[in-house]
Amino acid sequence: MRNTDIRLLTATMLTALVLTGCAASSASDQTEMIPDASAASAEASSEETEVQGYVGIDFATTDVYGNEVGPEIFTENKVTVVNVWGTYCGPCIGEMPDLQNWYTVEQSKDSGVMIVGIPYDVDASTVDEAIDILRDQGVTYPNLLVDDGLYEMFIKDITVVPTTYIVDSNGNIVAGPIEGAYIDFYHDEVLAYLDE
Repeated sequence: MRNTDIRLLTATMLTALVLTGCAASSASDQTEMIPDASAASAEASSEETEVQGYVGIDFATTDVYGNEVGPEIFTENKVTVVNVWGTYCGPCIGEMPDLQNWYTVEQSKDSGVMIVGIPYDVDASTVDEAIDILRDQGVTYPNLLVDDGLYEMFIKDITVVPTTYIVDSNGNIVAGPIEGAYIDFYHDEVLAYLDE
C-alpha cells in the first residue's frame, strides 16, 4: 500500500469516528466525575435487591433534576436502552432528537421499552450544562447521574461516546456496548430481543 493510500485510509477512519462518536475520557479520569451519590449507592448495594429476578448491579442515584432512581428503572420495563453520552460530543447531542422521538412513540404505545441517558461527564456541580443540552434538544426521557453502580455497569470500560447498551428487566445487558450514534441499530437490537 502506498503512503498516500495509507493517509487516505487513516483520514477516512478518523472522519467516520468524528461523525459517529467521540473519544471518552480514560476510566481513571472518569472516577473523579462520580457524584456524591456513591454513599447512597454503597449503602444500597450492601442490601439485597428486593425485586425478584433482578440480577443487575444495584444503584441509587438521581436523574439530572434530582429525582431518586434505582433498579426499578429497568425492572418496570421489558427492555431499556441505556445511552451513555458526553456534553462535548456532537454525535451524542445530534442523536438526541431521534432518541426522544423513539421514546415518545414507545411511551404512547406502552410497549415496555424505556430509553435512559447517562451524561457520563457530569456530576452534581456541572449538571446545569447537561440540563441545558437536554432542554435545547427537547429531551424528556430520564437522564441519570453516575453513581458507583452505574459506573461499574456502563461507564468503566467505554472508550467512545455515545455508547449504548440494551438492558432487560432483570438488569442483564443483552446487547452492547454499541459504540457510536447508530439509532437504527439500537432499534433493531431491541426488536430482536423482544422477538426472542
